[in-house]
Amino acid sequence: MDPNLSKKTDNATSHVIVPSPLEPTASSSDSTSTSSLDPQREINAALAENTPNPNTPPIQQPQEGQSLFSQMNSPQTGTLPHQMPPEEPSGRKINKKLALGILIVLAIVALPTTVYLTQQQQTVQQQAAPTATGDKIVAVYNGENITRAQVQALAEERYPTNEIDNQALRDAMDTLLERKILDKEASIKNINLSEEEIQAKVENDGFSETEARYSVLREKVTELNTKNWQVYTIGFWTPTATNSELTAEEKTQRTAILSMGKTMINEAKTRLENDESAFSIAKSLLSKYSNFQGTLAVNGFQLAPNSEATPEMENPKTYVYELKAVGQPLYDTIYSLQNEGEVKLNNPLDGSGADAVKLVGKNNSNFNTYEDWLKDKKSTAVINGL
Repeated sequence: MDPNLSKKTDNATSHVIVPSPLEPTASSSDSTSTSSLDPQREINAALAENTPNPNTPPIQQPQEGQSLFSQMNSPQTGTLPHQMPPEEPSGRKINKKLALGILIVLAIVALPTTVYLTQQQQTVQQQAAPTATGDKIVAVYNGENITRAQVQALAEERYPTNEIDNQALRDAMDTLLERKILDKEASIKNINLSEEEIQAKVENDGFSETEARYSVLREKVTELNTKNWQVYTIGFWTPTATNSELTAEEKTQRTAILSMGKTMINEAKTRLENDESAFSIAKSLLSKYSNFQGTLAVNGFQLAPNSEATPEMENPKTYVYELKAVGQPLYDTIYSLQNEGEVKLNNPLDGSGADAVKLVGKNNSNFNTYEDWLKDKKSTAVINGL
């Protein structure tokens, strides 16, 4: 008997003759069995080739409670390596191999395309990188964004391209943030800037229009938000020198000038207390004490007989609190003023001059300096970094 047609075990009580899908047979031999199954019917070559024959009687079913498939796979009978369920055509195994081969071919063909597409995507990302960097939001203040492109543009206004480093970019970002803060403060406090003030900065300090605008705005914000004093000053100065450096004649002249100058400043003090204009007082004193031409000043600006009034001379000057200024006679005098209209004299011990100082206004802010105020405002900003 062909071993591919049946298999016996020592303890088997029954066996089933199953046609090999690879070696079809014309018929099967009868086999003795102690089971209740009927004798095996012939299985012709057509059945072995998985081609149903309508004239072939069906295989006898196993006894009740036991299927043919379970009988084939029972521990008593074992499972033949080449067996598969009768309903699965043998051609399926060939189809699986064919499908696997097709998948391998497709993978080989698709690999170069995948690599190409990946490279193209990387190229596109690299080309888009500058735009993405330029659009990056580096800081936000009061809901307004500062972008990396804006920082770069300001840095390029200040420096040659090859000199722009990280520090230059950080400085530019700080400037843009400060401008956002100043613009917001101007809106809140309704601060107005005159074209004359801006143009004066352009002409005197060499600023651009934008720089001049923010310089004027910074001064006004400082007056409103920091501890400061608005005062008028009328004073004179003389070169300092020790007596050992002077001849006897020079000592006599110096003593006379200081005495006359202090008399002049005492008069200025009295007239300031009477609410006369500081500029008018200084002009009349210069006419009376002509020896002080070139050394007499109002609000720190020297006068000449033909000097015309300017806003700097007609309006009070603002002095902010500066720790480094403490100890300097003029600043100590200004910082000591408490009440509006109060007038004090500044008489330096070194004999370098004298001043009459009148307090017009004072701002008792919690911030001593503009830098303190700005730092507090910056703390509310969101800094993402460059």
